[in-house]
Amino acid sequence: MRLFALFHDSQRENDGHDPDHGWRGAEYAAELRGSAYALDDARFELLRLACIGHTDELHHSDPTIGTCWDADRLDLGRVGMIPDPYYMSTAFGKEIAARGSIFEFLPEGWQSDPFWTGQHEV
Repeated sequence: MRLFALFHDSQRENDGHDPDHGWRGAEYAAELRGSAYALDDARFELLRLACIGHTDELHHSDPTIGTCWDADRLDLGRVGMIPDPYYMSTAFGKEIAARGSIFEFLPEGWQSDPFWTGQHEV
């Protein structure tokens, strides 16, 4: 998940139409494998497939890839789009998209947590 978050949009040329950015992100991940991070072949293949398919494919049965895609799609608000439950791969992703917010899933008192208020040390 962390490596997907790092690489999947890392080679975007813009926030608009950029159909090959997932492929470029996967290629960049392959270039850095072994020097910047270590990942066995099976897990790297999951990362590669998640990066390549995150824009054009609808759903994935693998829970790791599905979770990566759901996380990306739940962040579409950054470009003014509302996530649609239909495009989520996991039940939890569908539920968050249907409710329109993840905030109700956070523990009580989250608003005063230093992480959310920006008062945490970096």
